[in-house]
Amino acid sequence: HCFVNDPQHRVATMALTFPSPVLLNTIGAVLVLSCCVAGLWLTSNRRAHLTGSLSGQTSSNIMVRPQVVVIGGGPAGINTCQALSKTACVTLIEPKGFHEINWGALRGMVKPEFVNRLLTAYSDIPDLGRIIAARAVAYDSSSVTLETGVKVPYDYLVLAPGSTYPDPVIKTAAGSLQDRKQAYADEHERLKAANSVLIIGGGPTGVELAAEVAEELSGKQVTLVSSGDRLVADKRPKVGAKSLAHLQKKGVKIILNAKAERHPDGSYSVKGKPLAADVTYQTVGARPNTAFLATSAPLDGKGHVKVLPTLQVEGFPKVFAVGDCNNVAETKLGYLAALQAKVAAANITALAFSTASQLKDYKPAGGGPDVMLVSLSRKNGVMQLGPLVFGGFIPTNLKCKDMFVGKTRKDLGLVG
Repeated sequence: HCFVNDPQHRVATMALTFPSPVLLNTIGAVLVLSCCVAGLWLTSNRRAHLTGSLSGQTSSNIMVRPQVVVIGGGPAGINTCQALSKTACVTLIEPKGFHEINWGALRGMVKPEFVNRLLTAYSDIPDLGRIIAARAVAYDSSSVTLETGVKVPYDYLVLAPGSTYPDPVIKTAAGSLQDRKQAYADEHERLKAANSVLIIGGGPTGVELAAEVAEELSGKQVTLVSSGDRLVADKRPKVGAKSLAHLQKKGVKIILNAKAERHPDGSYSVKGKPLAADVTYQTVGARPNTAFLATSAPLDGKGHVKVLPTLQVEGFPKVFAVGDCNNVAETKLGYLAALQAKVAAANITALAFSTASQLKDYKPAGGGPDVMLVSLSRKNGVMQLGPLVFGGFIPTNLKCKDMFVGKTRKDLGLVG
């Protein structure tokens, strides 16, 4: 059993009535017989072991489950926990009390009835192991230090702290489940009351947010400002072109090749011209949540943890980094974080049971073509699949109808 001696996992005891002398004699006889049988088994097993050793072979009759600590309960962390649930004693360290399906957050802001499917208490997700509701502040070669000063020992460590957005409404890093639900409700009311909405950033998040507001809260003046010369600039030009055409058709004002300037009074302007903005969202500037690792892990210039192809942290063979926090050269997407988690879990299992030569390399984008789905509300979307870009039935049914929420919940072992 994992954590049997851990005070956080107390073992309930039952009061027993004192047995009769006859029962005691019976129990004693059974114990003596059991000891004899055990002695014979051990003698036989020792002989077999010695024989195997002499022939250059080894045998193991007891599988010791390694202690694995996972920092971060996003898609990378949760998938790692579940993938290791049968072979390791897993501890998840996460300050929040709930998991959020972040790629559905923009839909939740405009459709309050969607929120309950986005948020789930960690205690309701199966196969996560032990959960410690605390913030990790550092790690060394054998333990993780919590903000309380408590050290949590590990045999293997997985760093999965995810990323942060400048706007906490889009992606929050802390708080209770009830607080997050209230934040969604408050933001919906703020959007409903606004006459003008300013969105800064022309990447997938900015485009999807503009599309959601234009579709579900029509009649508002929505402006999207991007410093690039096209939308979704890191994907094929046709992705941005289709997104631009859809947003303009919905009445969204698009300003390209420009930066929104924020003034001390909270207002914004572009090239000296004021922008209407009752509500403003920053959708650029996402960064890995790795500040607490600055003295523990090797970081690149953008704050990503440097990893080997096996997802082991450079210089730390028993530490892995998965998801948004690492420097794997791919778009940071939830399904890719889940694929990384499975590779890291397989490699930990291989190391723990002396098959290090079988370590797997993670291939960027899962070894497949570059894929991106941009939702343009419930009824439309655009998809890039390698060199192909298309809209219509496929992206709409794959993602746009429910933002992958139903599939994600099913993959996590949740209902509905």
